[in-house]
Amino acid sequence: YSFGQFYHKTNGFRENNDLNQTLYNGFVQISLTPNATIQAEFRSTETVTGDLELRFDPTYFSPTRRRSIDMKTYRLGFHYGFAPRSDLLVSLFYQDRVEKDALSDGGFRFSAKGEESGFNGEVQYLFRADQFSFIAGGGSFDGNQATDVTIFSDTFKEISNERHTNLYVYSFVNFPFNSALTVGVSGDSFEGQPLDKDQLNPKLGFTWNPTPTTTLRLAGFRVFKRPIISNQTLEPTHVSGFQQFFQDLDTTDSTRYGIAMDQTLTPNLFSGLEFSKRDVAVPAISVNTGRPIELDVDERTARFYLYWTPNKWVAVSAEYQAERFDPDEITAIPEAPKIKTELVPLGFNFFHPNGFSGKLKTTFFAQEGIFEDKLPPFDFYHGKDRFWLVDASIGYRLPRQQGILTIEAKNLFNETFKYKEIDLVNPKIQPGRLFSLKWMLAPHSFLRSERTLRP
Repeated sequence: YSFGQFYHKTNGFRENNDLNQTLYNGFVQISLTPNATIQAEFRSTETVTGDLELRFDPTYFSPTRRRSIDMKTYRLGFHYGFAPRSDLLVSLFYQDRVEKDALSDGGFRFSAKGEESGFNGEVQYLFRADQFSFIAGGGSFDGNQATDVTIFSDTFKEISNERHTNLYVYSFVNFPFNSALTVGVSGDSFEGQPLDKDQLNPKLGFTWNPTPTTTLRLAGFRVFKRPIISNQTLEPTHVSGFQQFFQDLDTTDSTRYGIAMDQTLTPNLFSGLEFSKRDVAVPAISVNTGRPIELDVDERTARFYLYWTPNKWVAVSAEYQAERFDPDEITAIPEAPKIKTELVPLGFNFFHPNGFSGKLKTTFFAQEGIFEDKLPPFDFYHGKDRFWLVDASIGYRLPRQQGILTIEAKNLFNETFKYKEIDLVNPKIQPGRLFSLKWMLAPHSFLRSERTLRP
């Protein structure tokens, strides 16, 4: 069993960029029999923020926008092992969520309150053999939402219900010549806003090791973005190393194709490259007719990496990453602009046996595209910027396994730039210089005897 509490507060890097978050978590797991385990978890999260979004124009933000989220999540899990190669998993989620959002800028007034509740249940069976294995399962989601929106003095109320059912099966076959094939299919049935939809999703992946130092990966699959509580699911999240699920709007239809190669050049030198293309159909409402439509977005990514460990103390890395987002009608999806981003991260890591360590990472950014100019009604303009950012840290591993002490600096030289962050959940960049002191504790005195530890 465990209990945890997390608290975080910051004023952010500009006006109205503050964040205040409090989280509580309780977890218990019980072995009912040698083959059966049950677990339960409760999470409570309260978040209050200003305008956190990082847009291309750093002066474009709302000085009055306020958001709050109060969320409670209940989870129950069960595992039963029929045999060493046969397992059953059950996962049940229930969540209550209340979100408020309001702003008043330049005569534009907006406020919204949404209350959501939902139940998500999943069952999965796993079978493993020497030459063949498979994963089969399914789930069901039932959610209710009530929303009140006020624009100027007009108030709109909407009550909706969403139901979703999915089934899937993934098979993994090992072939001669060090190759493996992944073949699968999933089916989704959705009822709710903005439309009812049924979709069949084929999955295909291939992995081949032509030599002991070379790995080739290919994949092609279709995905339906279903409602998922807490973004957690039992379904496999990748096919041959290519990610399936992204932070898309619910009911988004996407198809991804990818090819990659990983190569060990020498025992201390590794390289690889990866290309993928993702065709995305995003649900939207037509401005002219008010009816639900789908807007196409073309996403392309490329990555090359080179890692070198000349000795046990030093690790050097060099990468190139390119991302391109190309929606067919940006005026309908202002939060997904038409942009191209290139990154070149260069890293140097040092680890000394006496406990000292150091990291230096410098990254070149280049971004160009069509960006939104102001709050509704949206205007758009062409923009581009290129810049370097430097991150650094020094650390010391304390004696007797008492933890690691680290001083870290993000954007060390306080570089100013223009950059649109696409992934709001995992930002790549830090506007303004940020120093932090971290102490990760692992007191050796707590580990009185190895006999008290369990794997």
